[in-house]
Amino acid sequence: MDKNRFSSSLSNFEGKIRNPELRDSLSFFKNNFPSFKISIWSDSQVAVPLSLNVCLPSLGNYNNIDIREEEPVIFVFDLEDYPTRAPLVFTDRLDFPKDQLAHLYIATNDRPPAFCYIRGSRDEWYANKTIKDLLALIQNWLQDAATGELQLNGKNFDPLRLEGYSGTIIYDYDFFVDVVKKNMGIFPSYNFAFGLFERRSQKSRSTFKFLKLATVANISKVVEEFKEGLNNDGKSEVKKNLHFGYILWASGANTFSNYNVNLPRKWSEFRSFCDSFGVEVKEFESFLCNKDFNHFANFPVIVGIKRPSQLIGFSSDIEFINFQFTVFNKDKGESHFLNDVPIKFFAHNQPLTPGLASKISGIFPIKGLKMIYGCGALGSKIAMHFARGGQIDMVLNDPDSLSPHNLVRHSLLADNLGENKAIALAKEINAIYSDIDSNFTVGHKGFNFDDDTKSKVIKLISWIFDFTASPAFFNKLVVSKSIEHVRVVTSSISDSGNLGLTMVEGETRNPRIDDLQVYLYSRFEENPEIEAWLKREIITQDHSKLDVVVGVGCNSETTVLSDSSVSSHAAFSAGVLNGLLVSPPVHGLIYLQRIKKEPFFKIETEQIEVKAFKVFNAVNNANWEIRFASNVLETMREQMITSGKNETGGVLIGISNAKTRTIHVVNLLPAPLDSQVTPVCFFRGVKGLPGAIRMVTENSGGQLGYIGEWHSHPHGPESVSETDLKTVQRFKAEFDKLRSPLPVFLTILTPEKILPFVF
Repeated sequence: MDKNRFSSSLSNFEGKIRNPELRDSLSFFKNNFPSFKISIWSDSQVAVPLSLNVCLPSLGNYNNIDIREEEPVIFVFDLEDYPTRAPLVFTDRLDFPKDQLAHLYIATNDRPPAFCYIRGSRDEWYANKTIKDLLALIQNWLQDAATGELQLNGKNFDPLRLEGYSGTIIYDYDFFVDVVKKNMGIFPSYNFAFGLFERRSQKSRSTFKFLKLATVANISKVVEEFKEGLNNDGKSEVKKNLHFGYILWASGANTFSNYNVNLPRKWSEFRSFCDSFGVEVKEFESFLCNKDFNHFANFPVIVGIKRPSQLIGFSSDIEFINFQFTVFNKDKGESHFLNDVPIKFFAHNQPLTPGLASKISGIFPIKGLKMIYGCGALGSKIAMHFARGGQIDMVLNDPDSLSPHNLVRHSLLADNLGENKAIALAKEINAIYSDIDSNFTVGHKGFNFDDDTKSKVIKLISWIFDFTASPAFFNKLVVSKSIEHVRVVTSSISDSGNLGLTMVEGETRNPRIDDLQVYLYSRFEENPEIEAWLKREIITQDHSKLDVVVGVGCNSETTVLSDSSVSSHAAFSAGVLNGLLVSPPVHGLIYLQRIKKEPFFKIETEQIEVKAFKVFNAVNNANWEIRFASNVLETMREQMITSGKNETGGVLIGISNAKTRTIHVVNLLPAPLDSQVTPVCFFRGVKGLPGAIRMVTENSGGQLGYIGEWHSHPHGPESVSETDLKTVQRFKAEFDKLRSPLPVFLTILTPEKILPFVF
């Protein structure tokens, strides 16, 4: 029996292998290794000790490391779950140079360390590999160890591979590096510091979260906060699981390249472990015995090891090893422990910060306050997408509270029922980044950006996102003068949930959101998809088949719409907007996302660029604003030039909004064939005109129609003529009789000027 091999302590396996895939792999070993035998590793695992041939460098091993031409290893298989669970592979040598090599897992249960033979998941790698592939990989691992090529990044230090830990400690690595390098502890002469940790209540494993470091300046407040975590009713019932935890480090300048894969399980081993890395523990032990404030027996201890170079994946040369101590009063002497207190090793997790979320998401967050209005199904999901990408400087606004039916497609869950949507959503977002001292996302029932008393906040706003689907709020955004420095975006869902619309204003709010909306309607002539959608909108005005009564009251209906549809539109909109936040567009943009369910579910997207509108105030009434799509005035000028000395004109197509006192012109209808033109007069005819206007109205779903008249004055005057005024009076008498009266809108085009009039 070879006493230098761990396998000599294992018992022979006498049972029957019932797993057919495992039988095949073991047959391969049996046919290729004469010394083949099967041993018992655990109740559910078997071990196969083998000796592998290793090709060593001809000029000697790197740093004279003790890797041999024949290396004994142990393959460990799961009796039931193989090959879904990949084999573990261990060195079989008790004198293997484990303290000199990276890519070895921490040894557990007094067994040798396992090889870290693949970056990532062993099980995923082995899913399309064979035992022969694994055998070759282990041989290559040993060869790389002999040649010094195990570490891919030769300039940086490879940290320990941790597996089998009992819990987790959450802290910011860079902050703890500062604690070590700047000796930020409360005792400058000691090589340790302590701070406040919170233990999260978990049944399966413990998690400690670092809260704050104790310093000379704050020690009184830290102790007071710790004591407040206990009730003062004599029962010592815990309000909050607060613990004092400790950070230790070596006081000298020496660095250490050795790996200690046998992590300590008790105090005597911990003391030896620290000694091997130059970390003095005498004062630390004395402090724990005499001055430790901990109410609980368990508390975290983190040891900082100075490595010869920066760690791979980290920003410094300090490697932290994390432990949990369990110390009762009976274990404490005057200056040292009376008992060999038990120790467990823990993993480290970096706290989630907006910066880390941005890095993980591949999203570059921008500075500037983002104001979100509408935290319903769509708005809540887009806001959450922003937050998870590190965009957290948001003010969320919504007057409504969360109702049970909202849970069908809202990002909030049942524990927020009855709460204001915006406030509850802000609370959930801030909980994601609970390690940040202050809340960056704020919830309101409604922030009024036209309130002069809030001018300081308004100046900080860089973007406004409208997810309300409210025409009234849409109009408010249109007319507001306090947000001229802001980019405005509106997103909504239409067409029974199958169309997502996102509209992004251009520079200096031109084109504006209402420009974009009208321009989209005008695209019906070029895009059959838009025409079909607008026609369907007329039909769905009879909403009896689309809505479900969910409560009592006039506003208690909700549109039939699946969560998957809302989520799809929200993800697309958030993806588009994340890019535009970084590089805002010059022109306006409209994004369409169509969900099609026949013949199979699919998604189509489209982007439409919209140039700035030409904006005028009515000559005779400056309260009215006229906004021409960029191509309309060009067409008018071309027709004026073509007409030569004669006047010309036609009908203007668009929308009039009496609430915002805005007229949008997006198209023209040419002069009918029965029109009369002279150098001093234009009489617009009617032949074919009613049918042409009716077709525009029908094909645009009733969104666009006749909006006014235009004609040219190639020879002047730069005003309305007496004939024009008579025509206006006649039109006004007719328009005033309409169910929804239209203003009389007339535009005069001269060689030098554009003169819109509204009567």
